[in-house]
Amino acid sequence: KPFGKPGREYKRWDEAQKAAERFAALKEAHPRHGEVLLLRGVALARSKKPGEALPHLTAAAKALKDAASRSLALSEQALCLVTLERADEAAAIFKEIIATYPESKLAPDASFRLGEIAYGKSQWDAALDQYQKALDLGAGDLEDKVLYKAGWALRQSAKPIDSADAFAQVAERHPTSPLAIESLYL
Repeated sequence: KPFGKPGREYKRWDEAQKAAERFAALKEAHPRHGEVLLLRGVALARSKKPGEALPHLTAAAKALKDAASRSLALSEQALCLVTLERADEAAAIFKEIIATYPESKLAPDASFRLGEIAYGKSQWDAALDQYQKALDLGAGDLEDKVLYKAGWALRQSAKPIDSADAFAQVAERHPTSPLAIESLYL
């Protein structure tokens, strides 16, 4: 339970951050030191302070040994880097998540985020490759977004038929998604 009750259940990240600060004096050898670093980093990130969160998340990623917690720390670290407009550094971390933890529930999201970084650089083929990889990794709740963005990348690549197919899949597979309605008109 790395986020404590305030963060995990109530999303009151300011209180979770204060709780983590109380435990900040824990020695690095303490078995929960990595969890405290992760809590502080996530609380700061959720409080819209990515620059302050980054050192805690970086230290947490180094301190944590279990796959779920470490991949979460890496993912949060990469998201902070994206927010700070340091996309290349974020991309390296997303690649590390996919390479090191391909079975993690965060791997499809990491691949999707790599696609978003490539899309932002107008690298349509690279974006499409990452969107496809996200689908291959089991995009789950992200599938509608992945297909939708793939549709746009295909449209930007001057592949209107493939683009229309991708948008149609959004509406067909995810009829209740907010993206389905828009996809019907694209």
